[in-house]
Amino acid sequence: MPLAAPTAESEELLAELQQQITASEQQDSQSPLLISLYNHLGEAYAKQYDYPAALECYEQAYTWLKPSDPSLEKQMLS
Repeated sequence: MPLAAPTAESEELLAELQQQITASEQQDSQSPLLISLYNHLGEAYAKQYDYPAALECYEQAYTWLKPSDPSLEKQMLS
């Protein structure tokens, strides 16, 4: 499916989310807020049918969720 033409509103949302991510990473690189921001950015890309960019954002959000204990990771994925 071809990528949806970005609207001014969607471009503004993408820029705003990216700015919030940058600011959050600069203030606290371990902030749990980054999970939500990357997830919302992924949703914004998915609405434009830009699935590779959306997947990259979702993976980034997952890296923040990923527990250090492998048994907890198995529980999350099941």
